[in-house]
Amino acid sequence: EEEEEEELELEESNGNENKEARSILNIVFVRLAKLGRSEGEEKQKAVLRFFAGSMAKYGKERIEKVLDPMMSLLYRIHENPTPQHSEYVRNLVEELLEMTRKTVSADKFASAYKKAREEVIDVRHQRRQRSVMLKVTQPQAFARKSHRKHTRRLETVRERQLKYRLMAVKATNSRIKATTREIADSSARRR
Repeated sequence: EEEEEEELELEESNGNENKEARSILNIVFVRLAKLGRSEGEEKQKAVLRFFAGSMAKYGKERIEKVLDPMMSLLYRIHENPTPQHSEYVRNLVEELLEMTRKTVSADKFASAYKKAREEVIDVRHQRRQRSVMLKVTQPQAFARKSHRKHTRRLETVRERQLKYRLMAVKATNSRIKATTREIADSSARRR
């Protein structure tokens, strides 16, 4: 009986360690998913590589426990590609989605994907609602926000125009230099 009690205590302690490990793994995945959403491309690549390595290392059961935060990042990049996302990042996300589809069951994958989609839609809806409420409840704050947005947009347009003007000037200068060289070469040949 004493041996059985010791075995039960050992199993319970192993169960607690596994729960802690799962919860720590979940915390890591949640934080990495947030980091992958907010940081630059290099950090996104690192997070996606970590997800891929974790999927290769851990089994189906552990991946199913951290599927929601992982799918949140993958959905955002897959469904809403921005110019920030390079071709490499998009391909990596496609491969991760395919690996996830093969690793976990189809219904778990579909429910995690649906949950990520609903989460994104809810955030967008809340953002719109806050904007509408700001317009009604605090018109001065809304006006300041609109003015800042308009100013930023104008600055972006000016920067883009300046960039194209500089490119045009450089192209013109290079044509002038080439023409000057050609004239100098032709006059040197005549002598």
